[in-house]
Amino acid sequence: MHLIDLIASHAGSASDAVAQRTSAGERITYGELWERSAALAAFLAAEVPASAAGTAPVIVYGHKSPLMLVGMLACMRAGRPYVPIDRFSVPAERVAHIAAQLPRPTVLAAEPFPAVAADAAGTVLSRPALDALIASGGAVDPARAITGEDTCYILFTSGSTGAPKGVEVTADCVDSFLAWDLTLGGLDTAGLTYLDQAPFSFDLSVFSSSPGPSARAARSRASPTTPSEAWRTSSTPSRPPASTSGSRRPPTPTSFSRRRSSDPGSCQSSSSSSSAARP
Repeated sequence: MHLIDLIASHAGSASDAVAQRTSAGERITYGELWERSAALAAFLAAEVPASAAGTAPVIVYGHKSPLMLVGMLACMRAGRPYVPIDRFSVPAERVAHIAAQLPRPTVLAAEPFPAVAADAAGTVLSRPALDALIASGGAVDPARAITGEDTCYILFTSGSTGAPKGVEVTADCVDSFLAWDLTLGGLDTAGLTYLDQAPFSFDLSVFSSSPGPSARAARSRASPTTPSEAWRTSSTPSRPPASTSGSRRPPTPTSFSRRRSSDPGSCQSSSSSSSAARP
């Protein structure tokens, strides 16, 4: 996957460059992002064989922290789709509904996972457990990484026109969307800081969370010593929805809608425009 390759390249050429800085004061460099994601990817790869990785999605739960990015990248490197769920904008009952639609998912919980959803999950790794895995280190076979039509992530729709459903987005789709997004506005995006305000469980966040590392990596090829952040995230909680959907029979993962890369502009699951601010 081109996005993974770009992050790896930049982690090697400018490992001390800041990858993400949050309004809460947290930050992570590209070197740390790559190293920490390798440790979690090693754990995720050991859980299931490569042949089953694509059908074993992982919930990444929390809010805008560097550990969320580490978890998402770890899933990509382990060949497993991730399901991003924001702590503040997704009510606990809806978290439970999402978990119930997945096959006993492993949960990377950067923040406390709702108890009501725990019964539908498999292994739930708390923040201390994640920190311990990262501290222990680890490596993952590059061949395990997602590529082509492998599912990169699954976003769940709002359910405003019916029951929320999972939408699969492939690796090729993300790469294709990334190349298209970087052309928006007619600006030279290399090295710019991307303001990422939308929660990761909302598809609008892809407009900034995916192009960020690509633009920074492109900048590094031209001027690797110039400091710049790919992501600057807001840790201000989003307002939760007023209500959740009613009970329903959980569909199987194969019933999810699937987005492919035939049209770069079609790779967003529900949004077709960006409000991501670029300085």
